[in-house]
This record gives sequence, structure tokens and C-alpha cells, in this order.
Amino acid sequence: MKTINKIAGLVFGLFVLSVLLTSCSSGVQKDLGTGLIMSYTGLSVEDSYLKVNEGKFNSNKIPIGKEVVIILEDVTGLQMKDGVYTILFETTVTDPDGNYLLQYNDTLVEPEIRVLKSYITVAEPMVPGKKYKWISTFTDLNGKGMVEATIDIEVIE
Repeated sequence: MKTINKIAGLVFGLFVLSVLLTSCSSGVQKDLGTGLIMSYTGLSVEDSYLKVNEGKFNSNKIPIGKEVVIILEDVTGLQMKDGVYTILFETTVTDPDGNYLLQYNDTLVEPEIRVLKSYITVAEPMVPGKKYKWISTFTDLNGKGMVEATIDIEVIE
């Protein structure tokens, strides 16, 4: 009887631990094709990917002159206040030496959000043959959630 109680206690403990871990809404995902790293706390994201020319893109090598979009689909856990979601959006692009080529922030106020997007155009002063770090952060101003997407892009001709 003691063995059954120990097993039942262990199973119950594992069940509680799994519930706690799945309700935390935090984690890191990495796309092996592009190297896009998406980390989140207090939110969850079903899918994240790069888009170039209206389709999913499976590389971090981006031709000069192209618009690139980071897509975060099915974002859940955002908090609504007064009928809207309020999200601070910040994006930076740095060169191989850590110098800022782009620093931008804005506040998104929307009645509905399921997809978050960040756009850049690969253009001067970027040059082919060099890598650049692109970071876009979305912070829920009504709650405590945050998503950060990071990718090292290589510019090509």
C-alpha cells in the first residue's frame, strides 16, 4: 500500500509541475533555417518566421534592396485595458562593430492583435558581405508580457 501511495504522490507531483511549467508562458524558440531567435515571457507565440517577397523565407542571407518582415503569429497573453491592447514596439539594427544603423520605437494601440510584425529594408548603409544584428521587442504596456525577436542577417547582392 505504501508503494501505491508513493507512486500516486510522484504522479501527482509530476502533474502539478507540468501544469506550472505550461502556464508560465515563457520560453525561447530558434528557427534553424534563419537563426531567428524568439524569446518571450508572460506571452506565447505559436509561430515565428521571416518573410521576403510575400513568402516564408528560410535563410538569413538577404539581398540588398529587399524588405524583410519578422512575423510573430497567434500571440496570446496580451492584456486589454479600456478595450485596446497597448504595445511598445522597439527595433534596432547594429553593424558588426555594434554601431546603430537603426533605432526606432513606437506605441501600438489596437482593439485586436494576433500577429506582430517588424519590417526593415536592407539598404545603405548596409553593404553586401557583412552581418547585421536586428532586434525587435514588443512589450505589453497593459501587462507584464514581452516578446523579443533577434536575428543576425547577412547582406548579399
